[in-house]
Amino acid sequence: MNIRKTFLFCLTVALFFITPNGWACTTFNLQGVGFNLVGHNYDWPLKNGLLVINKRGVSKVAMLASKNEANFKGHPAQWTSRYGSVTFNQYGRELAHGGMNEAGLVIEGMALYDTIYPKPDSRPFVHRSQWAQYQLDNFKTVEEVINNDSKIRISPIYSGPGTHFMVSDRTGKCANIEFLNGIMIVHTGPEMPVRVLANDPYAESLEIWKNSTGAYYGNRFVKAANRGQKFKYQTLDTAVETAFDILHEISQSASTKWSIIFDIENLVIHYRTYSNPNIRYLNIASVDFSCKTPAQVLDINKGKTGNIKNRFIEYTFQNNRNLMKESFEKTAGIAGSDHPGFMEYINKLARYPDTTTCQ
Repeated sequence: MNIRKTFLFCLTVALFFITPNGWACTTFNLQGVGFNLVGHNYDWPLKNGLLVINKRGVSKVAMLASKNEANFKGHPAQWTSRYGSVTFNQYGRELAHGGMNEAGLVIEGMALYDTIYPKPDSRPFVHRSQWAQYQLDNFKTVEEVINNDSKIRISPIYSGPGTHFMVSDRTGKCANIEFLNGIMIVHTGPEMPVRVLANDPYAESLEIWKNSTGAYYGNRFVKAANRGQKFKYQTLDTAVETAFDILHEISQSASTKWSIIFDIENLVIHYRTYSNPNIRYLNIASVDFSCKTPAQVLDINKGKTGNIKNRFIEYTFQNNRNLMKESFEKTAGIAGSDHPGFMEYINKLARYPDTTTCQ
């Protein structure tokens, strides 16, 4: 029994300290007249993942991240999704790595070791891995996301990296959002002269870029910023090609598992993976986001090439559990079949989407 308790404690810590937002990721925004593209590389040891069609009109209560009541001053956030979205998920449905909603809001997250989330207070809380989905469910503009900080907080963690985010919308606004020393730090407008974010605080990366000679090739932020400064828009097709070329230039070879382009202006997602380098795409406007129809998922490495609209299958507890089992086993270095309680715990986490209801 003591061994079992010790194992479950270690597993719980491992699961909730995992940052499913990458260890060397990069995001950039190319924006101008007639185009608004967000490019993102997901760099991580694992290649598996699901595209998830998340429905509007779904009532949710935030997932609890631990049993430590000191973290839970206040109460878990409750909301009903106003917008449907398509997200990229590696550690389970509702725990989105990033994505775009039907209003054109795009959020991508990246690991940031300097992160210190706010201390518990009376605001409702969400787990850091659910923050992106919460924003995509509720808002259509960058300004709304920023203003909502007074109403919601991320439950704190006490070990391992946190996450910072790039948020972009159809108005052309873009912001980098970080949590440093317990405070939300926002860079946008004039405070964000280059629309890039990697794995260091934005202010530090910006200073390195300003002091570089343009030949600082080892820094992904600098490389993406320089390419963005030189970008010349011709046609949408060439713009998407150039964005993928930038992602290729700043990739981490085999460690870059997903490369994604969000065409905000036209509500189209383009992506390719290390396992399947063919470019696939999905037009958000063609997706049925009514919660009266089942949620759908697609293996991120499948779909061959081209339009993936008809490739999705119905979401099930089983495909969610399979994804979580594989991801958590490999990330935490645990073989589920060798440890009592592992699948019991995974099953519990995988059933979280079953607590949501269509309104």
